[in-house]
Amino acid sequence: MNYASEHNIFPKKPLFLELEIDTIHICDRIEFEVLEEWLGYEMSKLKYLNPKFISNIIPKPDSIDFIYLPNFLIGDFIMHEDSIYNYSSLENKYLVAANKSKKNIENTLC
Repeated sequence: MNYASEHNIFPKKPLFLELEIDTIHICDRIEFEVLEEWLGYEMSKLKYLNPKFISNIIPKPDSIDFIYLPNFLIGDFIMHEDSIYNYSSLENKYLVAANKSKKNIENTLC
């Protein structure tokens, strides 16, 4: 693009380089909010890496599916994988929400 600057087109630096991310296979439903909480990483960056999931939920795959994560989070995901799936499951969603409300109330009282 020889005349890009004349059309106000400039390169944008990516948030991640390819060597800084990796794929991980998923086998159940995951909510980005739960990923953010368990991995301690910003949801906006997680969603940036996984644009194919439009909503805040990664649905349970019919077959093999995967998500992209920064390399340094792969070990944390594997270590907390069962908890992430458990807290993202529809059966536990309301239980988790109730416990989260109790935790918030207790923190404000202290």
